[in-house]
Amino acid sequence: MTISRRAPGCHDQARILREVPQTAVGQRNRSSIVFRQMVTIGEMIELPGLKVTVDRLLYQRLRADQSDKPHSFIYFISIHNDSPVPVTIRGRKWVVTHEDETVLVVEGDGVVGETPLIAPGTKFSYNSRHIIGTNTAVAEGSYLGVDDAGRCVVVRIPRFRMEVPEASEC
Repeated sequence: MTISRRAPGCHDQARILREVPQTAVGQRNRSSIVFRQMVTIGEMIELPGLKVTVDRLLYQRLRADQSDKPHSFIYFISIHNDSPVPVTIRGRKWVVTHEDETVLVVEGDGVVGETPLIAPGTKFSYNSRHIIGTNTAVAEGSYLGVDDAGRCVVVRIPRFRMEVPEASEC
């Protein structure tokens, strides 16, 4: 089963991402994806030097009254701009696949309520969370943006696994 939530005003280019496999371009480098060349996806490009890292992942058990989804995973993400042009992040798309094969797709404007302008040689870091009802899930996705020339850019969020620790580890 797939559940999809989409915030008003999202970029229609996100639909294009459904057609492109995660490994279509780029090279995995630990918890980041580094793109070696500019790749055009429809009207969107994957800009060399623009990458995402998952810097940290923390588990937090929620209160007992939230038993339908008791597991919270707080993730810390950085969007690095090592390209020669500024990039503004305008939207995001997350795909969370739970161990029971339920898929949650979340699309929305900006990143944590912002549309950050990331200058060359800088990064934008933030944290947020996914709340799940199963013991494991895998999250991945993309950020959508625009560079200073008005080109639509996409940068992939590397896949990461959320796994509830054993009770003795909590």
